[in-house]
Amino acid sequence: MTELVLKSQLAPQQREFLTTVRDSGEALLSVINDILDFSKIEAHKLQLELRPFNLWESLGDTMKSFALRAHQQGLELACHIRPEVPTWSWATMAACGRSS
Repeated sequence: MTELVLKSQLAPQQREFLTTVRDSGEALLSVINDILDFSKIEAHKLQLELRPFNLWESLGDTMKSFALRAHQQGLELACHIRPEVPTWSWATMAACGRSS
């Protein structure tokens, strides 16, 4: 549903809030999938697939999901990524939020 609303005309702040709602929903779905993966592990049927992912973008998305709550509590949330940290890395789909 948020995807439909995001396709409409929105104020920048509304778009940002809805993007956070969408991303939070995807994160919750990822947690549910992780729980389901535990049953696959117990049944010895889990297959892990490594994929490249943008580490810096992933950290930025994570910061956005916490920034609103921090702001509501009067806190400023900041993240500094050192230049030697690679932009891209490898992870399992579960570790990188099952993004394609």
